[in-house]
Amino acid sequence: NLDATATPKENADPATGYPGWTPTDAKNTSNFSTTMVVYDSLGKPIQLDIYFCMDSVGTWHYHAITDGANLTGGSAGTPTEVATGELQFDTEGKLVSNTTTMNNFNPINANNPQTLTFNFGTGTAAGGSGLDGLTQYAASSAMSFVTQAGFASGSLNRLSITSDGKITGGFTNGQSRVLGQLVLGNFKAPDQLSRVGGSLYTETPQSGPGTLGTPATADRGSVISGTLEQSNVDIAEEFINMIAAQRTFEANSKTLTTADQLLGDLMAIRR
Repeated sequence: NLDATATPKENADPATGYPGWTPTDAKNTSNFSTTMVVYDSLGKPIQLDIYFCMDSVGTWHYHAITDGANLTGGSAGTPTEVATGELQFDTEGKLVSNTTTMNNFNPINANNPQTLTFNFGTGTAAGGSGLDGLTQYAASSAMSFVTQAGFASGSLNRLSITSDGKITGGFTNGQSRVLGQLVLGNFKAPDQLSRVGGSLYTETPQSGPGTLGTPATADRGSVISGTLEQSNVDIAEEFINMIAAQRTFEANSKTLTTADQLLGDLMAIRR
């Protein structure tokens, strides 16, 4: 909120010697201020101080200031204005419009110029309520929250795969990006694929060519990230084979036992 009962400070007053808005004396020549951090095209954080000055009841100007050390051709320690605009409010305190009158943000060693877009809410002139951002009521000027859409540079620190096969990378700056796409293939006769080892198969004339596509489409399976596939063997068949192998081993053991007994008897007869 911007205080509707504030004293206008935007313009100079020759009668009192008041200088009006002055970037080098922003604190004393403005009505209200807030601070935010924006990021240039290299991901470098830059502090902006936003000052609000009343021109008259219903008309305010905002001024975005940063240290000249952050700007191409700027001087360290010199407050430099990089953006300014006009805010109009109606008699009910609703924001009517927001007009940008200057936007000249040239961060050092980055894209020049880089546009700063300030969203103070949707004014009534643009079909909005005029109440979803800045307002002008007869109450103390205050800022509830400030957000920004830029972000610092970051490095990849995690990977995840969605059910439709998108490989998503998460970065240390809180951002995420789709890095790739898994595809699945359908075969006319998957049992005719040729095993090449390492759980890998290759197509054969009998299996037909694979038709590739996005997971979870056209009867293709979905992808489950971070899990291991269960065994796809026939448990009943393998259990029967195990019993058969055990019985074979027992039969061979009996054969050896019988042969040993015969040899023992033979040696006893000889003695």
